Amino acid sequence: HIPDVESWLDRKRKQKAWDDNHPTYLREYCGVWIRDASALVFEYDEGRNVIKEFDFDNDGDWEYVLGIDLGFNDPTAFVVLAYSDKMRQVRVIESYKESGLIPSAVAAHVERLNEEYMFSRIVADTGGFGKGYAEEMKKRFNLPILAAQKSKKASFIAHMNGDLRTASIQICRRGNEALLEEM
Repeated sequence: HIPDVESWLDRKRKQKAWDDNHPTYLREYCGVWIRDASALVFEYDEGRNVIKEFDFDNDGDWEYVLGIDLGFNDPTAFVVLAYSDKMRQVRVIESYKESGLIPSAVAAHVERLNEEYMFSRIVADTGGFGKGYAEEMKKRFNLPILAAQKSKKASFIAHMNGDLRTASIQICRRGNEALLEEM
């Protein structure tokens, strides 16, 4: 007995409330390569969330934060953010990643970036072996590394998506080419 594919697809579309143009239906059942923002973790939109560059000369209310995702085989990632409480805005100033970094090499990156930006906070993902790296940088290099709060990850992602939708988070094109490509 050969199943009636069209009837099955009709039932599936009704069950999921998909019309003939729904991205998941087109991608999964019709084999069409299509962008589906609802299938992404972050609701990034290039037209809304990318700016040419950051204007360092505005009102001076900006504070800088460094985010670090520690790795060795997987690369260590560095993300420099500027935020303004007054403007209620966040800018991703620069980001990059590098594999094979030992704690002293990570610390050298942090020190170099801190000389340029004078961070109000340095936050690292201390999960897994990252805790050892962060402790080494705190004790040996006197770097004020804070542990990222991972227990509320889903709510942080939802909050970030809200900020991406309202363009409260913007990413500078220059200095973030690899990040933008990944997003």
